[in-house]
Amino acid sequence: MITINTFTGYGVHSDLASYLINAGANITEFRKLAKRELMEKYSLSEQQVIFIKKCVKRKPIEEDVSYKLLRNSNFTCCICKGKKSDSFILHHIKKYSETQDNSYENLAVLCPNDHDIAHREGDDITRKLTRNDIIKAKTDWEQTVKMYNEEMASSPKPRIIWNEIAGKIANYVRNSHFNVHRGAILFDVNTTAVFGNDGFEVEEGQDNRAKIEVEILTKVMSINNFSELGFGLSNDGYTWCMLIQTNKVKFLNDVVWMCYPLGGSNNPIQHKISNSNLLKYQDKLLKEQESF
Repeated sequence: MITINTFTGYGVHSDLASYLINAGANITEFRKLAKRELMEKYSLSEQQVIFIKKCVKRKPIEEDVSYKLLRNSNFTCCICKGKKSDSFILHHIKKYSETQDNSYENLAVLCPNDHDIAHREGDDITRKLTRNDIIKAKTDWEQTVKMYNEEMASSPKPRIIWNEIAGKIANYVRNSHFNVHRGAILFDVNTTAVFGNDGFEVEEGQDNRAKIEVEILTKVMSINNFSELGFGLSNDGYTWCMLIQTNKVKFLNDVVWMCYPLGGSNNPIQHKISNSNLLKYQDKLLKEQESF
């Protein structure tokens, strides 16, 4: 199974990548099928198919590199700071065709509009974004994001605010990522969101393993001196989310799977599909809490 990062890792912008994933597309098809067939199968324009076919000839950007880049940029264009578009492209500062360099240092997060400006040639060259422009913007923006995230992490919020945030995440997971049973993901610099799509509030007599799962998780937190910041449920009570004051995401992800009685089907690929959009949603929640 492929993820949105599969396509963005080849240089496809995030909105188009999401569309392709939802349509059931894969990389092999764009390498092998004819242009016309792809246009008809996925309702794409000729220009879009040509662009994607060109992208998938490249060596993909490693997922840990793209994750670090996106996280350090809050999934936001370093030039316009998200004012032009929420969509993003992983842009090669020095042309990929010249260097085949997929390193962190040679990549920047741009929106489609600024990506087009960066590639302008001919008469528009005076309005083109230079390599130095992009490098400086990336450096400045990452520093701004870091300061913002540190400030958010150091500003204590009332329990009621954390509960509200946890509830919003639970709703998002319930409505948008039901295929992921449970997991953990970094919320900010020192806060991890742990969640379960396991049926927390059930009818009397029904299986309530999710509550047992949360009870065990709470005991593990106590043993490791982790503090619970907030807890929330989706509107229907099915999905839960706990916000924990630590950045040990992998540890908590492993723990929440071990806590669930009788185990379950832990499919890391499913989590990769969801994490990109979930991280972006969490960043929006962080910005909403700026006043606290």
